[in-house]
Amino acid sequence: MLRPLAIKTKPKEAEMHYGRLTTFINGSEVLHVKTTTETIKSPASTHTPICKKKFSYITEPTEQKFNSTDKEMKCMALKENTTMSLVNFVVSSAPNFRARQIIRETSGSISFVNGLSIKHVFVVGKSTEENTNKKIIKESEEHGDVLFYDYPDTYLYLVYKTLALLQWANENLSTQIIISKTDDDVAVDFFELSKNFKDILDEVSAHKNEREKNVFEQFPMICGLQYRVRDVPIRGKKHKNYVSLEEYAPSTYPTFCNGPMYVIPMAIAKDLYKLTCVHEMLRTEDVWFTGIVRDRIGKGDSNIVKRTYPFAQHYQTSQTNLEHREQNMRRVHILMVEKLGYSQIHWC
Repeated sequence: MLRPLAIKTKPKEAEMHYGRLTTFINGSEVLHVKTTTETIKSPASTHTPICKKKFSYITEPTEQKFNSTDKEMKCMALKENTTMSLVNFVVSSAPNFRARQIIRETSGSISFVNGLSIKHVFVVGKSTEENTNKKIIKESEEHGDVLFYDYPDTYLYLVYKTLALLQWANENLSTQIIISKTDDDVAVDFFELSKNFKDILDEVSAHKNEREKNVFEQFPMICGLQYRVRDVPIRGKKHKNYVSLEEYAPSTYPTFCNGPMYVIPMAIAKDLYKLTCVHEMLRTEDVWFTGIVRDRIGKGDSNIVKRTYPFAQHYQTSQTNLEHREQNMRRVHILMVEKLGYSQIHWC
């Protein structure tokens, strides 16, 4: 049985907020996180590249509080059967408190299903409203699941939100972890996602050289929604996603995953982060990270795949109100729980 390795703890290169060390996922040492207000400078790491843009964190995710209830004891026992571990990063606008809570009560309430252990982390940038920032800090203290970074939370800086989570993942997660980037208006069926993982893992394991130690280095990106081929850059200067010839000259983009939901193994995410550190970025973050940078690190189209079993539904913020989105996300969650019951799959 494949077991997740401990996270590689590394010295930070910039001023960060440090504090107590915590752990999560099925009792194994997987995710180490620190939070407080003490600021410390550490020597530069030889493993982590020096980026043009470095982020500091106001709050970071912490270990889930464990109570000795029958339900939680059963969940801990189930997690002894973990075969894969996922950190689901949910990118969210600073004032979207209700949207984040809806996810906590639906898909975000799932921490283990079908051999997959899951940690949910909300990624939030700094608001111009100080009261909102105070509420986010309180939210983080209450739930322990917010990666709150010190940079403006606006659409123009959306690409930085993904870079901020990649920086944190690069510094804290091992290459045997899978991560996902999910918008807060996406409903995820983690049972269906686990089925995608199992099929890929079986295929990769069947072709893996026995001398290879990390099967996850062969794991591809998975597009949770659209798998885009030969899309063209938007050249209209008035469009919010305008791309000049100076920024990107080719007439088409590499294959990429549409932004609201995609999955990346940390083995690839670390390489993406390293190259992103030394290149100017496009504001279209899905094209940039899953297409252009993936292509530049030498990961061809065999390293990016369509989903086999649909596992994500996007209820676009511009097309639905919060009430309608909440109803749909709760419906997706209920249907998932019903499927688990029919299939007699263990989950918690």
